[in-house]
Amino acid sequence: MKKTILIVLISLILTAGKLLAQDNLNKIASGYFDRGEEEKALELYKQVLDENKNDIEVLWKAAMLHTRVGDRLDQDDDRDAYFAKANRLINRALEMESGHADVYFTKAVILGRKSEYASIENALAKAEKIRNFGQKALESDPNHQGAMHVLGLWHQRIANLSFAERSIIYTIYGGVPEGASNDQAEAYLKKAAELAPDMILYQFDLARFYSETEQPEKARQILKKIPGMEPRFKDDPTHKKNAVELLATL
Repeated sequence: MKKTILIVLISLILTAGKLLAQDNLNKIASGYFDRGEEEKALELYKQVLDENKNDIEVLWKAAMLHTRVGDRLDQDDDRDAYFAKANRLINRALEMESGHADVYFTKAVILGRKSEYASIENALAKAEKIRNFGQKALESDPNHQGAMHVLGLWHQRIANLSFAERSIIYTIYGGVPEGASNDQAEAYLKKAAELAPDMILYQFDLARFYSETEQPEKARQILKKIPGMEPRFKDDPTHKKNAVELLATL
């Protein structure tokens, strides 16, 4: 009897130790994630998922990181592999829980990034899904700045399709998604930039929207501020460089 109790106690201690180690890994990974140290965060999240495949927060963050890292790869096969892994992770999260804003947002981002490398007909096939997941994220969290940003870009892209693109879409799908407008694009992009004033990407995309819709003064006001902003994420130096270049054209 004493031996059985001892074995149970040892098992409980080992299990508790394992859980504490996982929790510690998760906290370290979250710190890397928040600081934009993507590769370090991703490696730790992979370790956490090896032990617990059902952690919602780890799943959506690992999916987002696979998307970001994959988006920078030059080889199509390598990029597609990262996007496929991201999609598997976020689909697992979607199967487990509904109503999680970050999960919906991440799914929208993955679809959007994949669309950037697809033909116009394949990209448009994903358009309604991107909008739907963005809207679901806002239904769960009305102030989700990431979802605001996604929906702003969606409205801008769809509202400004070229004649040739619209012709292709009408031929294949019978029409473009309804409801897209530059007014909605501005509202969403502006709100995202207001909710996250330190996000260089959101500021730049709002400025680019103003530039592309012939509102140069509004674009200039934002672009002049971006060079002085503190980089938080890996792509921020590129966004700052692009802001300087765009400002020089206005």
